[in-house]
Amino acid sequence: MKKAISIILAALLVVSLSIPAFAVPRSAGINILRHQFDHGEGPYDSTSGLNVDYSYYCPVEPGKSVMTYPLVVITPGALEGQNEGEELYENNFAMWACDEFQKEFFFSKGAYIMIARAQEDISLLYNWSSSALTTPLLLAIDDFCDSNPNVDRNRIYGIGWCQGAKGIINLEVKYPDVFNTLVLMVQNFELSDSDAAKLSGSNVWFMGSKYDTLGLYNQYIKPSWDKLKENWDGSSLRIFTSYSKAQNTGLAIQHDVWNDACYNWDYSPKTTYAKKTVDANGNTVTISSFIAYLSRFGAERYDDWQNPRPPMKLICDDEHHDYNPLILRLIRAYNKVITLLAEAFNRKTEVVCSLA
Repeated sequence: MKKAISIILAALLVVSLSIPAFAVPRSAGINILRHQFDHGEGPYDSTSGLNVDYSYYCPVEPGKSVMTYPLVVITPGALEGQNEGEELYENNFAMWACDEFQKEFFFSKGAYIMIARAQEDISLLYNWSSSALTTPLLLAIDDFCDSNPNVDRNRIYGIGWCQGAKGIINLEVKYPDVFNTLVLMVQNFELSDSDAAKLSGSNVWFMGSKYDTLGLYNQYIKPSWDKLKENWDGSSLRIFTSYSKAQNTGLAIQHDVWNDACYNWDYSPKTTYAKKTVDANGNTVTISSFIAYLSRFGAERYDDWQNPRPPMKLICDDEHHDYNPLILRLIRAYNKVITLLAEAFNRKTEVVCSLA
């Protein structure tokens, strides 16, 4: 019975230390959610003389959780870094801070978000296609992780669109052990043969829009996807989402597919976007939640999806067991906690007579 009481108290402690710091609903709107972000700056890179600043969101207060959480690093497209804060206000990825979307992250039910700013205030040449920003971005990520020990360094996801896709590719090619998965959207360039070869073992989610007038489908997207398939070593996850209908942005027609991701593929009205996803072998992939699918990449050690884990144990609390009142209250509190944890982490439960 002492062992059972110890387990009960430990479970209660885990829950008390794993409560998210913020819980802002989606209905609060994008402007309120942007206020959940803070500003940070990475260290200067002595070689380039540059550093990268960013807007960031933390799912928990430091020291308030025993959980680890993934980090999503986002590099926006051109002209979204001319002034400090534009990286947050020129797109809607702040939506990922809402309570509903945070709960979509697999296992952890939350994630850190870093929206990095290209140094376009210095020069428009310092957009994310510039290799001069590669090491400064790495330094910013490393510094952020050092300051936030709850970041799961095995689950850092890189998302970039248009020229921002080049920033993610540059980092993965030069420092291949940083990102778990790359999400490359509507890039306005063709992937080089050498970069495609270096990405052979990387998890890549590639996206393009068939009628895009900037990220040209036949000139940039299709040839790049063909190279990603040809250079795929079979050990990684590789999928392609093609849009037959997307939003316009500025002068670019049907270029904006990232806003669909901002709203976790639940943009309203849903007829705004039409898309299909296939794997490297051409098989259709069904995805309902962008975040839930992305955050499963690299989470095999937690993964009930492919490797079901044993059910979490509840203690039988029938009155006929003749527990004294204190023990019965502890058991029922434990059962309540385990039930909540099981629901949060998609685990099954079973009732046992003892935890021995």
